[in-house]
Amino acid sequence: MYDIVKAVREATDPRLPVTAKVRLGWDDPEHCFEIADAVAQAGADEIVVHARTKTDGYKADAIKWDYIRQLKAKISQPIIANGEIWTYEDGQRCMEVTGSDALMVCRGAINLPNLGNVVKHNHAHMDWEHVLELLLKYSTYEIKGDKGCTTRTASSSGSRTCAMNTHRLKRCFPISAPTTKPPLSWRFCSKHSKI
Repeated sequence: MYDIVKAVREATDPRLPVTAKVRLGWDDPEHCFEIADAVAQAGADEIVVHARTKTDGYKADAIKWDYIRQLKAKISQPIIANGEIWTYEDGQRCMEVTGSDALMVCRGAINLPNLGNVVKHNHAHMDWEHVLELLLKYSTYEIKGDKGCTTRTASSSGSRTCAMNTHRLKRCFPISAPTTKPPLSWRFCSKHSKI
């Protein structure tokens, strides 16, 4: 960890921040202190801590926010808490338990693109029709040749992109050729937005 963060710090303009996102450890959360210390000494300006170990995976009951509070007391860099932050109430509780400087939302934003505003400002969830509009908009970037993030969601053939991790939509949408008319699956979902 130290070598990676140090190399990134040395290769990055000093005016730009370098951040690192870490877990509490591989299988023992007590390793978080050594990990955070190494990342801090290597020159990270902020440290994002996912409050589970690698072996914990994404199990909700494995979240260990209390370790973030302990890290906050030992590390001078700002600490950003991550893990099991799905609602405004989760965010408030996490800040209270951890004393962190900020929060990071991740997986939940795949299903709910405005999750950051939900957690930070208690905004209403984006309705499904607007989520579909965003997915369609993003799929046009793939059509235009922007391979940015969409290649991660593309199948091995590269001709389909998926709406990942959503219980409402369990199909892939063809995006291989630009058209002025949305694919049939998009039109179907727009009409039946309560899928």
